[in-house]
Amino acid sequence: MSNTDIFKFALLLGDVAPSIESFDGRLFLDRAGDGLELLAKRISQYSNAREAQRWINLVPIDDFIDCAVSDWSMDDPSLEAIVDIYRRSWLALVRARYGDIPGISVELLTDEEYGDVMLRLNQR
Repeated sequence: MSNTDIFKFALLLGDVAPSIESFDGRLFLDRAGDGLELLAKRISQYSNAREAQRWINLVPIDDFIDCAVSDWSMDDPSLEAIVDIYRRSWLALVRARYGDIPGISVELLTDEEYGDVMLRLNQR
């Protein structure tokens, strides 16, 4: 098991239930809890809100898994169970704060070459 300090672990664990903000009709994960004003500044660095959403809502989870599990692989079926926990949490947070929004989903992205496992909150 890795030697992660509790501060880093708390940051990574926070991604399971991040703050979610609405900006210009689009939902954004506010992982740092900065609030809408600072999030709007980050969004303005992109050509439009949809592009910003693609990058801001991209969350790596492999570091979190590494904190808890010393030996795992991307083809392990249990990875989908972990992804499902994030998915249920994020979608429940969206429903609780914004109601039913059509076209919301959570996508799993992997890069086996680099060992990256990421999730993205998508909105059509």
